[in-house]
Parts: sequence; structure tokens; C-alpha cells
Amino acid sequence: MHTYWASIFMLPASITKELELRMKCFLWSHEIEVRGKSKVAWKEVCLPKSEGGLGIKRISKVNKSLMAFHTYSILTSRRSLWVEWIQIYRLKNRSFWEVTCHQNATWTWRKLLQSRPLLRQFLWTKVGNGEKTFLWHDTWCEECPLSRYVSPRNIAREGMTMCSKVSDVCQQGGWDWPDAWRDLFPVLFQLQPLRVVSNRSDAVIWRNSNGNTKQYSAKIVWVLFGVEEIFIRGPM
Repeated sequence: MHTYWASIFMLPASITKELELRMKCFLWSHEIEVRGKSKVAWKEVCLPKSEGGLGIKRISKVNKSLMAFHTYSILTSRRSLWVEWIQIYRLKNRSFWEVTCHQNATWTWRKLLQSRPLLRQFLWTKVGNGEKTFLWHDTWCEECPLSRYVSPRNIAREGMTMCSKVSDVCQQGGWDWPDAWRDLFPVLFQLQPLRVVSNRSDAVIWRNSNGNTKQYSAKIVWVLFGVEEIFIRGPM
């Protein structure tokens, strides 16, 4: 039951703490209300079996990995009433990566936006015709996001917008950048030409730190969150 709700909402910390407390009690005493009989730290129990743990997944990490599917659904425009609502009322033709996280937004929406820094480097766009890939914000080449180099003022000055697509500047295998940017932003003129395929749509893919592409799944995101925790806390 908790897996179902964890795939729909970001569970409050108090809920995940209570759920894991019940799991601990059942593990050590086969009862729900007995406390204080833990023989091994919970973080040790949740380690993979190859590292000496029991391989029990932390609910908070499972929750985050399941919720990441919503981010993937938004980026891939999955056929869903919720995705359509998000695109119309939340994104409003803007990139998911540039939307501001307002404090008056719903809990779940804020949590989705707060997870962007971790997921962004792994969710790549494979350009087909370039008509759906946001030029400045999506990750479609090694130098992305290009918004790091060009300010909104310079973009507007040349008649482009923050919602410009890759197809707007990729012409016949080359780049159609403003000549005035040649000295200001040389990185744009050093980009490798893209092979735009007019009859193929852009696709969002998962690309790991080694540059290998994989089919998206909640499992690989769960592994990612586990690695992040080890990186922050340090090896056990």
C-alpha cells in the first residue's frame, strides 16, 4: 500500500519515519508496538546484501525514485491527463528545467522541482527533428544547458526567446547563430553539427555517468539516490 502512495505523492518525513519504525519492530520482534530491541543500525540493515546488509530499501529513497517517474513523464509528454494539466497550467510552454519553484506551490510540485539538480545530468534529449527540444535549457549535448553561457538579455536582443527550440538554429547540418555572438560566445560555434532527422521526433533518454544510455526505470533512479547518499555521508 505504501508503495502505491509513494508513487503518487511525496510522503512527509513523519510518515516515512513511522513506516520504517514498524518495519524495524517487525524485523527484530515480529511485533509492531515493541521498540528498543534493534540490534543493528537501520542504515546498516538497508545496505545491499553484497555490502553486508539485508537489501531493504529505504522508503524515502524509494519514494524519490518513484516520484522521478513524474519528471520523466513530463519531459516525454506521456499521454496522461495530469501531464497535460501540468503542461498547460504549470509549464505554459516553458521548459521544465527553468520553471521557478514558488513557495505557494503544492508540496508535490515543489519536491519535483527540487529534485531537478540531481536528475538533470542524467535525463538527456536525443535530437530527432529538434522541434521539441528546448535550445537553452534541455540537455542535448555535453555543453548543455546553454543558458549557462548566454543571458536572457542577449537572447532577446537577437530576436530569440527562452523557449526557442534546437530546430530554430540548426539548419542543414550547421548552426545559424548570430554573427555578433562569434566573439562573445565561441562555445556555440564550436558545437558539433547535429544530424537533424525531419521525420523523427526528439526522445528523452537516461544516460549514466559513463555516457551509456539505458531504458528509464525507477530502479536506476533508486540506485542513483543511494549513490548520492553515500557520496554525501562518505563510505561506511
